[in-house]
Parts: sequence; structure tokens; C-alpha cells
Amino acid sequence: MSSTTAHLRAMRAITGTVAVALLVAGCSTSAPTEEPSGEFVPATSGELNISAWNDYFTDEVIERFEASTGITLNVDVHNTNEEVEAKVRTSNGAAYDAIIVADYMADMLIKDNLALEVNAAEMPNGGNIEEMDAWWDPGRKYTSPFLYGTLGILYDADVIPEAEAPTSWADLFQPPASAGKVGIRDDQMEGVNVALLATGGDVCSTNPDELQAAQDLLVASRPNFGTISGSGQTDRMVSGEEAMMMAYNGTAHRVGMERDNAIYVYPEEGALQWQDVMLIPSGAPNSAQAKTFMNYFMDPENIGLMANWVGYDTGIKGSEAFYVDALKNDPALVVPDEYKDRILSFPACGLDARNLYAQVWETFKK
Repeated sequence: MSSTTAHLRAMRAITGTVAVALLVAGCSTSAPTEEPSGEFVPATSGELNISAWNDYFTDEVIERFEASTGITLNVDVHNTNEEVEAKVRTSNGAAYDAIIVADYMADMLIKDNLALEVNAAEMPNGGNIEEMDAWWDPGRKYTSPFLYGTLGILYDADVIPEAEAPTSWADLFQPPASAGKVGIRDDQMEGVNVALLATGGDVCSTNPDELQAAQDLLVASRPNFGTISGSGQTDRMVSGEEAMMMAYNGTAHRVGMERDNAIYVYPEEGALQWQDVMLIPSGAPNSAQAKTFMNYFMDPENIGLMANWVGYDTGIKGSEAFYVDALKNDPALVVPDEYKDRILSFPACGLDARNLYAQVWETFKK
């Protein structure tokens, strides 16, 4: 094994999502519901129905929460932000008691009065919130931080030789023959943005020429993709079903716990940074349980133990003290200096861009 390959393996999980806003019926136009004044009182019983990403809540996390709070936790899984958004809108915010979504989606729901004002920063554990840029929710009136990371390329170095290793987003769309069929997440914001980067465009672009170039690349590369899904990526890489994919750095961490041949790449054009937050919809049937849930995961130990599995960093101060050594020593949480300028963070794309992205993505998936 060459020294370069050894260096890359040592850094296999370096750390670092939008589509059309679904204009479906039932969007609330009333003023946001406000948190009643008075001291926070945690719920000690009842049920809690949430929607989260497929790899967030393990049985151990759920059992720990239930034992600690006395609340029964039911977890529904969503594969895209837009999927859970549609359910929240059509139910006037009553579909779930709490949801885990990307920052841009929280921004949209807050602006449309579909988020409960809870003043997370004033909850008992609110003082643990890191001072990060919460552009979607200044003062943390509606959301609490959860996990954050980056989107890059993950590949199997035992299958793809060093000379053919991906270095750019362009390599995802035009992979080497050794990679076989590659994987891409089914997310139109992520997919179109990386196609824009690969063709020299800008994220959140509404430029017709840039979007046409991105669409042309996506359509031309469609035969190269074996899967268009964010579900099951860890299993596919560990089993050897796929040797290259668009993936989050947390996926790279989980794969790396099973195999040391998985290398996470910061594409030359930039790795997209994302932040997931917790939000209580305005019509949540069990808001007391939801607030208890929110406060629970602002505790450094509770969110820190969760991070050990998912492999992402948290927005809670002190959580790193509860990381296992495998996570503490994993470069997934420490950005090497030479890659810091490749992290791309940006606010929500405008409605015009989201509408155009939806058209491009649907054309790609046909």
C-alpha cells in the first residue's frame, strides 16, 4: 500500500439539503402558537410521534429516552425534507409532535406559521446550545440544534485503485469503470447543487444556462447510477454492493467502523455542509412531550451518546465528552486544515430555484 493510500485511509471520514416548496392545501395562515409563560415542566408520561431520518434513532436511543422520561416514542422515517413537509402542511401542523429537518426546511415552516414557538434557548438545557449561525431561527425561538455534517463522496479503496480514486463531483457522474454502478441520494437540492458544482455553476442558481448544463450532466450520467436513494447506503457499502456513492460523512464513519477501506472525499469543488434541527409543528397533539424531547436532546450526554452511532457532530456544548474513542479520533469530526476552504455553507435557496430544481431532478429520474 502506498503512503498516499495510507494517508487517505487514515482520513477516511473527513467531516465537512432543497426542492420545490410543496404548495399543497392546508397551509396555516394564523399567527405562530406561542409557548405559555411560566417554568418549563417536563412531561413524565404519554406518547410522542416524531419523524426523522432513517439512520438517527436506534433501538438503544429510543429505549434510553423512554426509560429516562416515561414517554413512549414512536419514530416515523422520512427520506426527504419535502416528504415530511407535505405531511405537516396537509395536517395544519398536526401530523407529528416533533420533526428533525434541515435548516432550510425549518426556515420555510417557520415563515409559514407551521412551527410552535417554544424558546428553546430558555429551556433548562438551552444554555448548552453552541453559538452557531442559526440564520433560519435567530434566538432559537422555534428550533433546537441536533446534528450537522457534510456531503461528499465515499468510495471503496479495495475496489477502486488509487489512480482512479474520485477527487471531484465530476467523478461521481463519470465514475471509473472499476466503480461499477454508483449511488446517489434521492434529494433534488443536493443532487442538482452538486451537478451545478461539477459543471462550474453556483449553488442555488437560477441561471438557465447553468441549470441546463447541470441537467444535461445528470441525464447523461443516469445509466451510471445503480441506486437513487439515501436509505441503506451503509449496508450497500459494507456488503460491497456499491463501491462509490454520494454520501454524508456520518455514513462514512459508520462504514469505517466495519471496514477500513472506505474513504470519504472532499470534492475539489466543495463539500456541502448541512445542519439538522428539531422543530415542533404548530399543531402538535402532544406538545408537552415534544418539549421534553427537545430539552432531553439538548443534554450533552444524551446527544453525545447518540452521536457515537450516527457519526455526526452536534450543536450542543460538552457532547464531545461522551464520544467513544472511535469517534473522538475519527477525522469525520475534525476538518484538516487543507480541506477547510472546501466546506460550502449557504442559506435556503429561493422559491424560484427550488421550482427549477424540481423540474431538473424529475427529468433526471425519468
